[in-house]
Amino acid sequence: MNEPAVSFDCCVEGYLNNFQCDNPSVFEGAPGVMLSPLSDEEKRELKNISAFHSGYSFAEWKLEISLSSVTGIGEADNKAEAIIQDVVTSLRLTKSGGVEIRTLRFRSDNLPPNISFLNNSGVTNPQPSYREGTYQCSGSDLEQTRNIYRKLQQAVSSRLRIGIGRFNTAYLDYRDEDKLIDNITALEALLLRESQELSLRLSLRCACLLRKGDERKTLFEFVKEAYSWRNKLIHGGQYNLPDELVVGQTKFNKHSFLVFLQQVVRDCIKLSLMNSEMVDKKNLENLNPF
Repeated sequence: MNEPAVSFDCCVEGYLNNFQCDNPSVFEGAPGVMLSPLSDEEKRELKNISAFHSGYSFAEWKLEISLSSVTGIGEADNKAEAIIQDVVTSLRLTKSGGVEIRTLRFRSDNLPPNISFLNNSGVTNPQPSYREGTYQCSGSDLEQTRNIYRKLQQAVSSRLRIGIGRFNTAYLDYRDEDKLIDNITALEALLLRESQELSLRLSLRCACLLRKGDERKTLFEFVKEAYSWRNKLIHGGQYNLPDELVVGQTKFNKHSFLVFLQQVVRDCIKLSLMNSEMVDKKNLENLNPF
């Protein structure tokens, strides 16, 4: 006869890389989910842990997750990764910047100190997200992050989950071309329900939902150009994005083009999350730019 599993409480700490915040106060996203700066003693301790040396700057902040009645490291790991996924997503939806959590530490009176690396492709990558830039966070940013996180804890449609997944994957893509493809796929999941005239429909819907007045034409042209490049890359017409892209009268280098596209996806996801009726099928079909 098998002995019943013994449950215990534990704390899981995730260390944020590429993240800076000018607000030293503790952020509570939800009960048992805290974001706070590392103490000097904690920083010294981490520097002595060889597993934490990941090739770039040490963390300054940690995400602390309190878990109750877990039956082992495996269960704690799975629960913690689900929470981390939503916290990192909330930070990325708040603003741009390559924030990520690569390392977890488990603390419990029932266990020896334990270090592990995350394997969830939505929030981690073998290559640090240098090109995304350091995530610079303020107190008002954290308030928005908290609101987004709480929304993510509610029922989220499968289309929105797909869009968020592709948005996160684009952060971690090594090739610029894959970043573009994943971001466009996110927009398709969020705003398309049809199988024809996809470029026109997607461009119009982004423009109508995210801009007003003359800015709608600018965004329409941008999304149409991005979708055109997605098709060229997917169907073999091109292998690489050019170093310079022209949309109307505006010239983009490759990096600025992708940053702009990422912001469009970020805005669409937040709109879908905060005002889901705006992206339901009936409303999308009735959008009129004029």
